Amino acid sequence: MSITRNEDGFSEQSASNPLGLLPLANTTKYAVFVDDFLAYDTGQAAGNPYTFTQTNATDAIAGPTGVVTLTLAGAANDLAQLQLTTTPWQTNSKRMWFEAKVKLVLDTDGTVAANELAVGLFSAQTGSNFFASDGLSLTADDALGFVSFDATATGNAVMRENDVQSTDLAVVSFVDDTWTTLSIYYDGGKATFYQDGGQVAQLTSVDVTSVLTPTIYIKAGEAKGNALHCDYILVASER
Repeated sequence: MSITRNEDGFSEQSASNPLGLLPLANTTKYAVFVDDFLAYDTGQAAGNPYTFTQTNATDAIAGPTGVVTLTLAGAANDLAQLQLTTTPWQTNSKRMWFEAKVKLVLDTDGTVAANELAVGLFSAQTGSNFFASDGLSLTADDALGFVSFDATATGNAVMRENDVQSTDLAVVSFVDDTWTTLSIYYDGGKATFYQDGGQVAQLTSVDVTSVLTPTIYIKAGEAKGNALHCDYILVASER
């Protein structure tokens, strides 16, 4: 019996899994970035690939597999944002994957809705150039990710190019101290969004073409020391 060659590669994921179409048998076909934060430098020394932007917040690494934790100090409008310093990712009308495992941990009497959150691929911007000061809108020029606004307990799927966006509202939910996996599969102008492996949204009306960088972001809409944890980030792009 002969062995049949599969030139597209193989995957141990099911076809319904957001990473199921990412076969890595031929690693030269894809540029892949996976970070478990095992080498993340909380001292932000030269050579650290991340930019940590904060207002009264700290970053820390915990656990044997590297969980980065962004913790707010406890005042309203405290924020923490982590981005790769470079913006190495661009769709180029080719397939792209993003995935991050995150959880929101509330301070005593904190509420899920009183947080601004962003997880995904965004333009490299900070402060009011990333998120509106009132916490009610995204101001980053470009985005392919999940965004939750102040006073909202759910998150939206967003595909945004040069301040014009396509969005699907209230497609993901967050539960205190509970891990959730947020995934995106982009296929030449169409982006499919998943939470914990289940499809929650699909956007096509705006195509993101600008350069992007992996981003996690939390800002307090209440005077609580809430925290955003991230176990890993994965980004892959077809060459």
